[in-house]
Amino acid sequence: MKPKERKFAASAPDHRAAHRSVPLPPVSSRRRTSLRHGALIALAACAVYANSLSNGFTYDDVPMVVRNEHLAESVPWWQPWVEPYWPGSNEGDVIDLLYRPLTVQTYGWQRRLLGLDPLSFHAVNVLLHAVVSLMLWRVSLRLGLGDGAALAAAMLFAVHPVHVEAVANIVGRAEILSALGVLGAVLAEDARLRIERESAVRTPGRVAQSPRPFPRTLPYAAWTALMLLFVAVAVFSKETGAAAVIVVTGWRLWSCKRCGTGLQPVECSTGFQPVECSTGLQPVECGTGFQPVECGTGLQPVQCGTGLQPVECGTGFQPVRCGTGFQPVQPPVTNRCHTRPLRSMFLRTLLPALAILGLYMLIRYHVCASRLVVGGQRGGAGNFLRETDAWARLWSPFAVLGHYVSLMAYPARLLCDYSLNVITPVRSPFEPFALLGLGTAAAMATALARSLRRRGVAALVILGFAASYVIPGNVVVYIDVIMAERLFYTPSLWLCILAGMLLAPYLTRDASSASRGETAAPRPGSAPLRVETATPPAARVFRAAFLVACVVLAGRTWLRNPVWSDTRTLMQNDLSEMSPGRRSCHVCVALARDRIREGDLPEAEALVREAAAIYADFPGVHAMMAEVFERQGRYAEAVECWRSALVLAPHNLDFSGRLGDAQRLAAGVNPDEEREAARLRVEAAPEDPQALRRWAQLNESADPKVAEDAYRRLLAIDAADVPAWKALAYVRVALNRRHDAAGAYRQALALAPNDWEAHTNLSVLLIDRTDAALFDPRGAIAHARRAVELNPTHWDLRVNLAEVLAHCGQESEAADLFENLAAQSAPGSPQQRLYHDRAKALRGR
Repeated sequence: MKPKERKFAASAPDHRAAHRSVPLPPVSSRRRTSLRHGALIALAACAVYANSLSNGFTYDDVPMVVRNEHLAESVPWWQPWVEPYWPGSNEGDVIDLLYRPLTVQTYGWQRRLLGLDPLSFHAVNVLLHAVVSLMLWRVSLRLGLGDGAALAAAMLFAVHPVHVEAVANIVGRAEILSALGVLGAVLAEDARLRIERESAVRTPGRVAQSPRPFPRTLPYAAWTALMLLFVAVAVFSKETGAAAVIVVTGWRLWSCKRCGTGLQPVECSTGFQPVECSTGLQPVECGTGFQPVECGTGLQPVQCGTGLQPVECGTGFQPVRCGTGFQPVQPPVTNRCHTRPLRSMFLRTLLPALAILGLYMLIRYHVCASRLVVGGQRGGAGNFLRETDAWARLWSPFAVLGHYVSLMAYPARLLCDYSLNVITPVRSPFEPFALLGLGTAAAMATALARSLRRRGVAALVILGFAASYVIPGNVVVYIDVIMAERLFYTPSLWLCILAGMLLAPYLTRDASSASRGETAAPRPGSAPLRVETATPPAARVFRAAFLVACVVLAGRTWLRNPVWSDTRTLMQNDLSEMSPGRRSCHVCVALARDRIREGDLPEAEALVREAAAIYADFPGVHAMMAEVFERQGRYAEAVECWRSALVLAPHNLDFSGRLGDAQRLAAGVNPDEEREAARLRVEAAPEDPQALRRWAQLNESADPKVAEDAYRRLLAIDAADVPAWKALAYVRVALNRRHDAAGAYRQALALAPNDWEAHTNLSVLLIDRTDAALFDPRGAIAHARRAVELNPTHWDLRVNLAEVLAHCGQESEAADLFENLAAQSAPGSPQQRLYHDRAKALRGR
């Protein structure tokens, strides 16, 4: 026997050193450590954001929380569940396909209970961030990072300044709730798996129950319900919460694949011995009698001595031959999760989670005008990927990833807007941020491949990052934003865990084990990372450096929080942070609007011109420039700006009305005086058709309700007045009464079947997907084609036909029409760029 034993021991001389572990502290000591770490994480997460509690409603908070009519007390509490995320985004053909009912519902509950006090809204965000930080810590422990590494990962996440936009800005709650749902689903799934392993213990000939079962806090059914509830929280809070489905499925598959994987070494003699048990190496104190082993499912007895000894190890009783040297232990495959991991993954996790996601997509499809994606619409200055060329679409996402990684490493310059000009199209892989993004992607792909072969933790963490980043990274679909700090809240969870894995060798608490290059004692039931640790002096220096880094990051967060106190402070600060010539179009527009309200017209004009130079196809920029010119008395220039705005937004009724006012001002006519004279004329002759018509026309944009009343009076005099029917339809559209407007256009067509204007305007109303009773794609196409047949040389009718075809699913014909329009436009004009971009977007290029 001795030669055999020597031969086995010599066959794996390094295995003994690599797998020797330090003793676990008593359970009470571990609990005290956990309480201290949890309290430290929660305190840090709340403390660094304490000065954000005095902030007001800033930027998107105003339309989403303050002015959101769906949150009024007079509106049913469940209204957010039947409306898109942005108020007004389901009116007409305005498309913004976001659906986050749970997030909006929390705003509604707070408004009803606590009123519009910004303090309460900010306090909830801070508390939710603390909860997410604690959940990250628990997930890190379950992944086997060890106490020190898990604490480091959670602290890094809790204090990092890249999360200020998500926490200090109230609308960032969507990101926080989504991350909470993802991590909660993971922890609930992990609890389910531990119960499954405990309940499926098998002995020869029968299935035996564990004599010392894992202490349950909730039954299996409750953990299942919690897992599904957290998945629902993730997806109904924000679209990126769909990552929860992928992460929990990967967690189950990873946990099952790690269980029961062949021969495991056990060195039995005296002292502490490692046993690999379902989720990793666990120490066994060998001696005489029964010794406790904490092994995935709680404390299990091991009788140490000579001969075969039973070890209950999560997956059943395992024989251990006790003596000297390493002895093989073959853990039998006993759990159904282990024998059929793919079937278990599909039936117990993937299928229920997909049912939740499917329910969300079904409701979202119905609420968001029967659409799941924006389609061929332009992205504007917010996301240039919809309008750029193929090379920029290939390399720019890598550059954006590089920007995110650089912010995680060096968050010196933080901005509220990373739209066009701050982030520019990248057409080469050799630009600095593109190289950084490519390097990050390559490193993750390499680590993923190696970890998959070893069934390691890194594969699951990288899967979590990829699932969380795929939508905000514009990998699958193009969203409205190319980059935003708040979008990186959930992906940064997994980067912080990766950072904890990399820091694990330097965070070993036991100096003696560190000097021998051994692993730290793992958490019970976890899969410890087998890494070489640093020497005690190097580890102490590194821990001190990491502590300093956390303090610096917390200080940067503390300094960034007050910037979000109000919109003006935010915009002014971030504009000063932007490099000259690389300032954001959106920030320039926001500050210009503020300058117009203050009466500082020269500064407003300079900001608007800068915005127009960045993105000339933004209709709001031309409208704002027109307003500046009007206030300065430069009416001829204002007319040209209103015309440019209408070219880019031909169906904007406000632009059309403002153009008419500007034209009258340019002709020396004061619109207010003109309306007053028309009013006096109507009062003098209330039955005069000409007086009523003029009074109605002058009020179409100024006061649509007055105009509607005047047209109704006009039609009471002459019910066959076709122009009056068309004008009545126009003002009803302005009043957002589209059903009544369509009825007025149909009445006009009944009186004049060949009226091309009524045909084309009715076709625009019939492509309104937000109203199932009004939406009529066949009728819309028929009316648009008929308008072109009646007036084939009219430019706007051809544009309308192309838009109607695009909205009704005939993208190829619409793209052909847009290309034809671009070929007939002036070279280099905004119209030509607009039509080229529309054609490319519709063809998916």
